[in-house]
Amino acid sequence: MQVSADGFETILLDVDATDHVATITLNRPDQLNTFNRTMCEEMIQAWRTVKFDESVHAVVLRAAGTRAFSAGLDIKTPYGQPENVWNHEDPGEALSAKWQKMWKPVVCAVQACAPLAGSTSSTNPMWSSARRTQHFSTHTSRPVWSAHWSRSG
Repeated sequence: MQVSADGFETILLDVDATDHVATITLNRPDQLNTFNRTMCEEMIQAWRTVKFDESVHAVVLRAAGTRAFSAGLDIKTPYGQPENVWNHEDPGEALSAKWQKMWKPVVCAVQACAPLAGSTSSTNPMWSSARRTQHFSTHTSRPVWSAHWSRSG
């Protein structure tokens, strides 16, 4: 298991104070960047870091690899939910800048398949940058906005 310079195992966080941009990279390409409890906890820490870093004015969220932006929850490893189903947490809340009350602009740099899961998805910024050839699937009736893609086209 590799640990990045910032202490993360599943993501990378790079802050460019000159350009005022932080880049968060989902870094589990061999597992299609699926999220597990470790990634969720690290995303909470990353959102908190960029939230309070006054040199950061915007965030780019991207993924390592070329096969998938993220295939969702890692079903091969247990997430560690409480036994009582009524006490389960939504792992998507940890991934979302909105749920972490980080209000700086977030741009998703999507370069592979990216299933979207509505408001709790890690890919829920106001604007998303993607190539025309990308495949998006949504499980919500809300529109998904993109600089190069729209629901109608």
